Amino acid sequence: KILAHALLPPYGFIHFDADEEWAAMIVTELSRYDTIDLLPTAIHEIGHVLGLEHSSEKGSIMSPIYRYQTIDENGAYVKPKLTNFDISHIQQLYVFQYISMRLFPIIISLIAINSRAQYRVRINHLSRNDSMECISKQAYHDAQDKLLTIISLDTKCDNLLAKAFEKVATKPDNLRIRVVNNPEDFEHILREVRNRCIVTIIQESIKGIWFFFDCTRNPEINKKSNGVMWVVIIALTSTVTAICAAIGICAFLTFRKNRSVQKQKSDNSVKEQISNRNFNKLSGESSGMKSSFTVSSLK
Repeated sequence: KILAHALLPPYGFIHFDADEEWAAMIVTELSRYDTIDLLPTAIHEIGHVLGLEHSSEKGSIMSPIYRYQTIDENGAYVKPKLTNFDISHIQQLYVFQYISMRLFPIIISLIAINSRAQYRVRINHLSRNDSMECISKQAYHDAQDKLLTIISLDTKCDNLLAKAFEKVATKPDNLRIRVVNNPEDFEHILREVRNRCIVTIIQESIKGIWFFFDCTRNPEINKKSNGVMWVVIIALTSTVTAICAAIGICAFLTFRKNRSVQKQKSDNSVKEQISNRNFNKLSGESSGMKSSFTVSSLK
C-alpha cells in the first residue's frame, strides 16, 4: 500500500495520499487502528527529496516498509529517530556543500598567500546559471580606488548584472563594484596596471548567490616590487660588506701593531739579557785579574 511518494532532487515534490487517515503526534488518534502517523512518513519522504534512496539497513527511516512503533507500553508517543546509517548518508550528501557555503568565506578571509585582497559578495534574485553564463571568471581590482570591475560576457546580461550588483545583499562597505559591458572600457582596463581576481560562484539557496573574489598582485606590480626589493637587498649587502671589511682592516692593523710592539719588547729583552751576560763576564774576568796581581806582589 502506497501512503505517500516523493521525487528525488532537483524536483522536490512530495505527495501524501488524501484517502488515508493521518494523525500527527496525537496519541488518542494514533490509538485507533485506521490512523497513520504523519511524522515518520513525512521524514521518510523528505529524505527522498533531499536525495536519499530506500535502504535495507535495519531501523533506518528510509526503509521501504513502514514499521514504526508510535506508542510505547506506557501509552506515550514515541518520536521517530534517525539511525547512524541515516545520519552518515545525509552527511555524505550535504556536509561538503555546507562547509563550502558557511566556512569557505571564513577561510577565504583568513588565507592571504600571495594575495592582494579577498572579497565576498552576496546577491539575491540571480540564478547560478545566469551568473555562470554572464560573468567572466576573471575580474579586476584597483586597490587604490577600492574598485572591483566585473566583466559582462554578453550584451543580454548587461542589464541583468547591472541591476543585480546595484542591489547587493552583502558586500564590504569600502568596496565599489562596476560592471563593464563595452569593449572600450575593457581595453582601458587592460592598459592599466590592476590586480587580477579569480571569481568563484557558490549557490547558497534558490535566491542567494555568493561571489568570492580572490585578487592577486599584477605581474607588473610584482616586477616593480621585486625591483625595489633587489635594490634594498643590494644596498644592505653592500653596507654590511663595507662594515665587515672596515672591522677586518681595523682588527688586522691592531693585531699588526700589537705584534710589532711585542716583537720590540722581545728584542729589547734579549738585548738586555745579552748585555747583562756580557757585563757579568767582564766583571768576572776583572776580579780574576785583580786576585792574580795581589798574589804576585806578596811573593
